Amino acid sequence: MDFQYRSVLVSDMGRFIIGSSQKGITSIRLSEEKIEENESHHTFLCRSELLDYFDGRLKSFTVSIDISNGTPFHQKVWNHLLQIPYGKTVSYMSIALALDNPKAIRAVGRANGLNPIPFIVPCHRVIGSDGSLTGYAMGVDMKAQLLAMENPKAYPVQQRLF
Repeated sequence: MDFQYRSVLVSDMGRFIIGSSQKGITSIRLSEEKIEENESHHTFLCRSELLDYFDGRLKSFTVSIDISNGTPFHQKVWNHLLQIPYGKTVSYMSIALALDNPKAIRAVGRANGLNPIPFIVPCHRVIGSDGSLTGYAMGVDMKAQLLAMENPKAYPVQQRLF
């Protein structure tokens, strides 16, 4: 079990279940699952910060996180993701190179995909070397929406006809 406490956040971006340990946030997942909430200081603060982030008012999270459930390699990747500034993107290859392991590009992609704390650990800011959005656990449409919110000049939102 990766959490002791759970809260639900309903926003324009979706319905999320936020989990935390005593140390900090352990998971944020998109879910329609009905749960019994057991809120903590961390989940309360996380809900507030996520709402501010989704509204474009927050550029840096302050809520504590707990990534201790990841493997040592996953933790290295996730800690690297935390260094990507708001509105910027990096490639999977650049992360592998920064970790002094250029052959680990697929492992970096896998760790990125297994990130249990999206938004706060900004895996959406990782793109392909060719600039493609590649995958995202919550869907490429949400990834595009987040990147457009953070950097509208680089990732303009396409207007929809319907």
